[in-house]
Amino acid sequence: MLDAFRRNRRLLQAILLLFIVPSFVIVGAWDMVNPQASSNGLAEVDGRPITQQQWQQAHQRSLDAMSAQFNGQVPVSAFDTPASKVQTLDELIQREVALASALRSRVFIPDQQLSALISEVPQFQVDGRYNFEHAKKFLEARGLTTQQFEVDLRSDLMAERLPRAIAESQFGSRVLARRLSRSESESRRIWLVSFPSESFFAQALPSQQDIETAYQARSSEFQTSERVDIEMIMLKDPSSADLVEKFSNLIYEQSDSLKPAAEALGLGISSFKGLVRNEPFAVTGLSQDDQLVLNHQALRAALFSNDVLVERRNTESVEVRPGLFVSARILAHEPSKPLPLSAVSGKIKSDLQARKASELAGQAAQQWADANKTSPAQKPSDAREFWVSRASLTVLQPVLGKAGPAGLRDLGVQLFASDFLMKEPRVIEIGPSFGSLVAVWVESKLPAESDSDVRGRVGPVFSSLERLEAQESFSSWIRHQEKVLDVKRHPERLAARDS
Repeated sequence: MLDAFRRNRRLLQAILLLFIVPSFVIVGAWDMVNPQASSNGLAEVDGRPITQQQWQQAHQRSLDAMSAQFNGQVPVSAFDTPASKVQTLDELIQREVALASALRSRVFIPDQQLSALISEVPQFQVDGRYNFEHAKKFLEARGLTTQQFEVDLRSDLMAERLPRAIAESQFGSRVLARRLSRSESESRRIWLVSFPSESFFAQALPSQQDIETAYQARSSEFQTSERVDIEMIMLKDPSSADLVEKFSNLIYEQSDSLKPAAEALGLGISSFKGLVRNEPFAVTGLSQDDQLVLNHQALRAALFSNDVLVERRNTESVEVRPGLFVSARILAHEPSKPLPLSAVSGKIKSDLQARKASELAGQAAQQWADANKTSPAQKPSDAREFWVSRASLTVLQPVLGKAGPAGLRDLGVQLFASDFLMKEPRVIEIGPSFGSLVAVWVESKLPAESDSDVRGRVGPVFSSLERLEAQESFSSWIRHQEKVLDVKRHPERLAARDS
C-alpha cells in the first residue's frame, strides 16, 4: 500500500494521527516487537496474552510522556509509582478489549483512510510531503517493515472505532448544566477563626529523647545518596537497522568495555560523575540528548542492575527516543550509608516540632468549636468575616499565610461541601505549614439563572457533563466486554516483577 501511495501522493484533509488514536491506545503501530505468548503474561484478553515486555514498553512510553510535560525537570522516577504501573496495565487491557470487540463486530478500516493517515505522519515527510523511501528507512531503523506498521496502525484504528462511537452517542442535559452553573456561582458568608501552628511552637519543643527515638525509627530516611560515575556511548539516527544490530551485538558480546563498539562505529565515549540513584541529573551545559539519556528511567534501571553495578558489564542497548540508542557502564560506585545523628538532629527536631505544633493547633481549634456549638448571633471577636465564592477563594489567602495554593484549594472544597450548610462550627486542618481553622457558615446567596456569570458557565459545564457521561458509558462498555471476552488479570506478577 505504501508503494501505491508513492505513485499517487494525494494529500488528503485528515486529522493528524496523534489526534485520531485516543489516549488509551498506548501500544500498537509504534511497537518495536510483537508480543508472543508467555507463561508469565500480566493479563489475557480473549485468549491473547499481555506480556511483561509489552507492558514494559508501554509503561516506559507513558513515563517519558509525563516527564516531557514538565520539560524533563521532574525525574521519571517520580511518576513510576505502583498506581501508574497498574494504570498502564489497565490501559493495555482496554486496548486489547476494544480491538477484540472490533474484530468480533467485523469493524473494517478502508485502505484509503489508512493511506491518508500514513501520509500525514510528520516523520514520513520530506519538505512537507509524504516520501515513501524516507518512511521506509525511518521504520527500518526501528526494526519495522512498512507492512507491519500498516497492520499495527490498522489495529489501532479498529481498537478506537467502537469506543469513539459510544462516546459520541452521549448527550448532556442543558437543564442540569444550568442548575450546576447556578450552584457553582453561589457565594457564602462565613466566619473564620485561625489557629496557626507557629502560635504553638514554643509549647512543641521535642526532648533529646524524642529526637533519638525518631532517629532510630526513621533510620532508613537518613542515608547518604547512592551514586555512580559512568561512561557511555550514543548511536544517533542510524542510517540502517544493520547499524543498530551491530551496536547492540558489540556492547553485548564485549560487555567488559565500550571501547570496541566505539572504535568499530566511530563513536565517542563520554563520562559523567555523581549520578544519584533516585534523583535527576542536572548539570549546567549538558546537551538536550545528554539530559534525556541521563534521566531516562530504563537506562537508570539498567545502571543499577546487578549485572552492571556488581559485575561491571555494559548495559544493553537502550532506545531513549526514536533514533537514539545508548549503552553505559559503571566506572565507580559509592553505596549509601547511614548519616550520624549529629548531621540530622536539626531536621528531626524541626519535623517533630512542626508536627506537635500542628496537633496543638488542632486541639485548640476543636476546643473553640466545642465551646461554640450553637453559633452566636453576632460574629465572635476572634473571627474574621468573608463573602466568598468558588471563583473568589483568593480573598482567603491572607488567612492561610504559608499554606499556599494547595491549602487554599483544600479549604475551598471544605467550605463548599454540601454538608457545610449549617451553623455548627467545622474544624478544618490545613496542614503542618499552617495549622487549623474553624469555619462557621452564616448564609448563602444564589444568583438567578439569567445572571451573566451563570450563563457564562453553562457552556463549559455542559461540555464537562458530556465528557463525564462519555467516560462512564465507555467504562460500562469495557466492563461488559471484559466479561464477554473472559479477561484475566495477574496483578501479582506485576508486583513480583518489582520485588
